[in-house]
Amino acid sequence: MVGINAQIYSNSGGYQGVSFAIPINVALHVEDQIVKTGKVAHARLGVEVQTLDQSLADSFKLSTPSGALVAKVEPESAAAQAAYRRET
Repeated sequence: MVGINAQIYSNSGGYQGVSFAIPINVALHVEDQIVKTGKVAHARLGVEVQTLDQSLADSFKLSTPSGALVAKVEPESAAAQAAYRRET
């Protein structure tokens, strides 16, 4: 086995489209965690992002609204420890 389908994006609702898979080594690691502890722990960056629309792009003097905006950095998170910060 190479991976496990986690999600399929399809315009028609059928099985044709783009598929997103979880690599088998990640699935096996998740299985090990569930067997040992009954739950799965995931890494967290500790940021909240929001879509960058045209009005936000304009406020930042950007020509196009591409990307995402870091709206919040959680205190004591990995992002905070790496000095990510929200511009004000």
